[in-house]
Amino acid sequence: MAELEAAIANYRWAIEQLSKDLSTTTILRLFYARDQICELLQMTPKTLVPHQTELLELDLALRDYAWRIVEVVDLGQMRKSFSPSDQAWWWFLDEDLPPHKWDRFDWIWQSLTVSGWTINLALLGDITSRFVMGGIGVGGATAVILPTILTGLKARSDLQEKGQDVIKFIFEKFGIKSHFREEAKLISTVALFGIFGGLWLSLPSISRLYNYLGDRSLEAGEVEEAEKNFKRAIALNSDNTTAHYNLAYLYEDLQDTAQAITHYEVAVAQSFPAANNNLARIYLLEDRESEAIALLRAGLVELDESPTDNPDLRYNILKNLGWARYRQDATEAASKYLIAAENVAQSSATPVTNVAASYCLQALNLQDSGQPEAAIAQWQKCCENGNIDNPDEDKWLLKAAVALEAVGQTCNVDQSLPYSLDDPGTSTSSL
Repeated sequence: MAELEAAIANYRWAIEQLSKDLSTTTILRLFYARDQICELLQMTPKTLVPHQTELLELDLALRDYAWRIVEVVDLGQMRKSFSPSDQAWWWFLDEDLPPHKWDRFDWIWQSLTVSGWTINLALLGDITSRFVMGGIGVGGATAVILPTILTGLKARSDLQEKGQDVIKFIFEKFGIKSHFREEAKLISTVALFGIFGGLWLSLPSISRLYNYLGDRSLEAGEVEEAEKNFKRAIALNSDNTTAHYNLAYLYEDLQDTAQAITHYEVAVAQSFPAANNNLARIYLLEDRESEAIALLRAGLVELDESPTDNPDLRYNILKNLGWARYRQDATEAASKYLIAAENVAQSSATPVTNVAASYCLQALNLQDSGQPEAAIAQWQKCCENGNIDNPDEDKWLLKAAVALEAVGQTCNVDQSLPYSLDDPGTSTSSL
């Protein structure tokens, strides 16, 4: 009996050491002390009640240390090394752990993790669809493949047994407590959300980059590549007004009027006055003067409200308003708009484009209103400033040549051609 009392005292001492030194050595010493008691109890079946009561209290104290013990040692590995009896429950503390106090919050972390997964998958789907819709490309492929790989790795770690083993190893490697597993899953889900959310928020910036690349491609004469980049910019950010405008301008240059109108209309809806001007020009060519005038007047208002003025755009809007009124036979109104356009061109610090157009239109307007002498002066300016490569000015320059020839003057329309008459290629530009 004295030997049992000594074993119990040793067991008590070993438990007390856990609060001072929770190490593998201390834990093994404790388990061996409990093993000794187990052996003595088998040899002394009639144990006094005080001993039984004390042993019960000590065993309860040991169980209270269960979570801390399994966080220090791998009991499964220890069992493989020392082969304890199946009745030695203290060697199996990891298989019968009481709920940790933090575990009562697991349902919250699990719910948030599921919600995070839902959001992450939605973001991944949206990002992927935008890049696919715009044509993948190298940058797009990277933006799609990387998040997909991250999602696959995250799903494997959360859902598959092998992945969970990896996570367990990582927890042990970095000293993360096992009862924080659900919290760790939530943190990794939030981290993934940070990556996806950051990529999703950067889509407008990536869209602007593709628009810039489209500009460079267009300048280099790479029309097909420019079209692809503008489409990618729009796919990533449908509110990229500049990309819509640039794509519409490209389609107009390619004489794909239907596509040009579609994208100009989007830009007009997003208050882009240059789009008003270009779309109005298309309407004028389609004999839709009233619609063109409404667009031009709205564009002029938006330009007036802009913090910075654009003399070139203002000139072209006023010129096209004069053109529209001329086509409606409103000669007086046409003259006012054309004079206003000329004043803008003359007062601008930088040269405006298509400066001859207002002179040509004014000449037509004066000629039709019975003022031939005034018309000749405008025809001269039209001829002096005209550009035959501009499809609108080309036809007006031919009329200028006829009008000036009738009064003994000349307008050498073809003298500045950038090509020989044997190879009459042309280049066009939007107004």
